[in-house]
Amino acid sequence: MPSLRALTLSTLPKCTQYLRAPKRKVTETYVGNWLAKHGSREKLIIASKVSGPSRNNDKGIRPDQALDRKNIREALHDSLKRLQTDYLDLYQVHWPQRPTNCFGKLGYSWTDSAPAVSLLDTLDALAEYQRAEKFVISACRTKLHLA
Repeated sequence: MPSLRALTLSTLPKCTQYLRAPKRKVTETYVGNWLAKHGSREKLIIASKVSGPSRNNDKGIRPDQALDRKNIREALHDSLKRLQTDYLDLYQVHWPQRPTNCFGKLGYSWTDSAPAVSLLDTLDALAEYQRAEKFVISACRTKLHLA
């Protein structure tokens, strides 16, 4: 696939006119600049995501990585601004805000402590912004493994 700087609709196969902008500021800015220059927003499916706290507390994503209403609103607003669009087709919660067996961690240890933000609170916030037509579809990876 060509670099975003050289991207045009003609370079994208018809079945892959989907742009997933990783939740990093520079990539969303590249995509937004391309959209502003070339238009054709309605011909693309654009996705982005919001992340909960990582094991390493990656402050490069957002200073406060809680998946509460305030932080989801801020992350979504910032993504829309960088992407220079008024809506996304898909908005994803990249990882949940609760202890989980991820980032290569094996041997999940259950704890009875409540998460700082419940999954229901996160889903309520996503539903609010979906009703406000900021994105078409939301997706939340819950990391549930049923045996």
